[in-house]
Amino acid sequence: MLRWILLGLSLVCLVVAFTTKSVFALGVVMLVGVVAVVGFVISLLADRVSAVTRPDTAMAPREHLAVLAARSQAKSSAPAPAAPALRQDAPSSRES
Repeated sequence: MLRWILLGLSLVCLVVAFTTKSVFALGVVMLVGVVAVVGFVISLLADRVSAVTRPDTAMAPREHLAVLAARSQAKSSAPAPAAPALRQDAPSSRES
């Protein structure tokens, strides 16, 4: 609701800016209009971000994250399995 108020305020400021004859009023109205447009854009962005974020209840608790981190660290510190060595003296099937 606030974003539509800000959009309406910016449009009213635009109309007043074109119809006023006072320089002071023009400056004040232009400043208010620019602030209203920036607020309108920020409120649009905030709604967009809140539409795609997960709620806090859907996030994993700290204890679960600690278990996952410990499991990942244990995997990375474990020695890698040795690759099977190729025998040099065994005849290959091509040589027969």
